[in-house]
Amino acid sequence: PPPPPPQQRLARALKYRRIKQRVCLVALSVIALGFSGCSSVLLGDFTVASSQNVHNLKYNTAGDRAAPVTGKSCIYRLFGVEFGTFGQEYKRLQAAMDDAINNGRNVGFDGDMLVNVRIEMSDWTTIVWGRNCVHVTGSLSRIEARQ
Repeated sequence: PPPPPPQQRLARALKYRRIKQRVCLVALSVIALGFSGCSSVLLGDFTVASSQNVHNLKYNTAGDRAAPVTGKSCIYRLFGVEFGTFGQEYKRLQAAMDDAINNGRNVGFDGDMLVNVRIEMSDWTTIVWGRNCVHVTGSLSRIEARQ
């Protein structure tokens, strides 16, 4: 059979081009949805917590030798799969605070709570590898007994 006229070839090429563009758009949309998500995470359970000054609370820091103690809790990701939490994935803030208290005790500070606390979260990621950490810094303290 004779080849189709140039106008038919052009119309057919444009039709296939539109179909390819639509398929690519759908494929990119599916890929984009695959990289999106949401979550809800419990950061910790605390015996006492306040962002305000607590009245009639007397506590003792390490005095002149008081220094900030720090702790952290991190989650690592490999191709989007989280690992490295070792059972702490739902209590990361609490784990970071416990780490700070234990770090202070390990260097000789006496205390069971943190005052003047600063909480930060850091996150970095590539397509292959990533890390998300909760950092806690504060002064290790203990409540003074009432007389």
